[in-house]
Amino acid sequence: MGARAAPKGRAVSATRAAAADALALDTLSIREVARRHLELKAMLERGAAQVDVSTLGSIDTAGLQLLLAAALAAQARGLKLRLLGAEQLMSAAAELLGLGAHLREIAEIVP
Repeated sequence: MGARAAPKGRAVSATRAAAADALALDTLSIREVARRHLELKAMLERGAAQVDVSTLGSIDTAGLQLLLAAALAAQARGLKLRLLGAEQLMSAAAELLGLGAHLREIAEIVP
């Protein structure tokens, strides 16, 4: 049997395909930081370093600090944290708090 071609208009972008393997975060506030920290730690221990923030509905300073800490932890393991769908995050919360430039230095921002 041959491989089936994807129907027209249904091709999956590289970012979406990568997002399927990423840890998805829909909220990241102080209430979730402890749980999310454990999830991020487990992800890094598996050698993965992708976080899908494309559906992130809310984030606060504690959430941004956690992403920065995860990026630094990834760096210490020889990885680079990839933040998928992060254009909204970068243009809003991170920039408002003055953390955008620092996050761009240590993480890969994927639109």
